Amino acid sequence: MLAPPTANELACIKHLKENVSLNDVEKGDEAFLSEETYLRFTRARDADFGKALTMLKECVTWRRQFRPFAIEANELAGILQLGTVYLAGLCVHGRPVMYMHPGAKNPFPAETRVKLMVFLLEETMRRGYTSLTWVFDFSKMGERGKDEHSAATRKDTMHILQNYYPERLGALYMLNTPWYFRAIATLVWPFIDKRTRAKIFISMKLKNLTDCIAKDQLVEAFGGDFVLPKDDIAADPVAALEQLIPRRLIPSH
Repeated sequence: MLAPPTANELACIKHLKENVSLNDVEKGDEAFLSEETYLRFTRARDADFGKALTMLKECVTWRRQFRPFAIEANELAGILQLGTVYLAGLCVHGRPVMYMHPGAKNPFPAETRVKLMVFLLEETMRRGYTSLTWVFDFSKMGERGKDEHSAATRKDTMHILQNYYPERLGALYMLNTPWYFRAIATLVWPFIDKRTRAKIFISMKLKNLTDCIAKDQLVEAFGGDFVLPKDDIAADPVAALEQLIPRRLIPSH
């Protein structure tokens, strides 16, 4: 659950509402313009009226074109079964956990990979969650040959996350990070805002992950007891989501 808005944020939210309304969104996407959405876009631009409005308008335009709300699990059955990116369980703060395995073999094009990411983000929103906990496992980096789709996937994913899904990061845990990644992170660290830095944990130890994700909610691959319903994902990806992420019963942060 997001913290209550400040007086400055309330003024910015009022400005956004006056300029972006339900008349601006695609039919079927009306739920996007919630109080939470106005607040997230306000906070993403530090309650700057002009910047927040530009960001929200650009997002609405993108949603009309990309139609993320209309993506269905059955469209992505193949890549869901692959298991390179998936949702499973909740962290100790009640946020859904998104697992990513950079470097794992993935025969799907960038468009499909990005579509999967967007679908999973939308699914958490539909289930009532405001933010996510991310687990990046780099242990497979270097195992595959050159991936012609990885650069485009990375670029598009970062753009979408930063501009169209602001304030969704609850925590980010990175495991098995290669030395060069840590070196790059050291260089860019000073340019990341303090609020975001507090949520990012580079070179997280696997043994410490259970402090953040209870063992019964942590997938088996990371030493937990949560069993991924792989057969169910293959047979019915829609039904499998009910096993992976429950609809929210308690506030998430």
